[in-house]
Amino acid sequence: MYETIQIGECADSPEERLGWIKNITNRVNRSNGPVVLDMSSIRWLDSFFTASVAALVENPNVVGFIRPRDQRVSGYINTIGFPNGYSEADVIPTYKSYIPLTRLGRNEERSKELLKAFDSKLRSVASISTEMLNTYLQPIYELFDNFLEHSFAASGFIAGQYYPRKEYLEVTMIDTGIGFAGSYQNNTDTPHTHQEALNKAFDGISSTSDPKRGNGISKSKKIICDAMGGSMMILSGDSAVAPSVDRRRLFNLRDFCWQGVIISFRIPKTDTPINFYDIY
Repeated sequence: MYETIQIGECADSPEERLGWIKNITNRVNRSNGPVVLDMSSIRWLDSFFTASVAALVENPNVVGFIRPRDQRVSGYINTIGFPNGYSEADVIPTYKSYIPLTRLGRNEERSKELLKAFDSKLRSVASISTEMLNTYLQPIYELFDNFLEHSFAASGFIAGQYYPRKEYLEVTMIDTGIGFAGSYQNNTDTPHTHQEALNKAFDGISSTSDPKRGNGISKSKKIICDAMGGSMMILSGDSAVAPSVDRRRLFNLRDFCWQGVIISFRIPKTDTPINFYDIY
């Protein structure tokens, strides 16, 4: 016998998203036996949902999932490669108008090839000009470098979705590694709470002895929120941060710990290139 965990749709606000991932993760981790994730009632999903559930499917307690009854949604998750994600760049179909669920691993060369394929799909789906492409890709590569250098995860996922009516791009990156607190403790031999570690990452304080490193999160925030008027949220352990141009919202999640990091951000479509030298 197995326990069936019903998964509802994920809302937009940081508070609702954090409550959603906390509820599902705790139920999976505290189950006394095998778990099946039931997505049968899902009629709409976004990149945060897709990447989060893909990561949860790999939890040792999870033995399978039930597909959405809605044929349109079921067809969509099949098309993007859910739940395993595409792990080879040359097998990502070039004729589909979607952004695939992509699995990133510790092999830097292979993962960068996958990111290039992800980038190509992003440009075609969102009709992003060549001049603007680097503006959208910069935070993705900054955050990918953070995954390679600090997570110590065997693999992770990146998912994306473009909303043509609202004209914004959403990207979610997720791993089940050591998190920001683990990274700082490994490199400084000093215990950190998850919230302390997140604040240091946003302040550009490196977890290594190299002062030139450690700016990936703070740079990404400057691009996404300050320069482009977007939004982002980062969850690691029992803490989360949702920054904006003029403030940093902190969340402490009692009785919960995400083993690793979830980063999700939204960028409105724009035709004005960003001068990165002006914001660094």
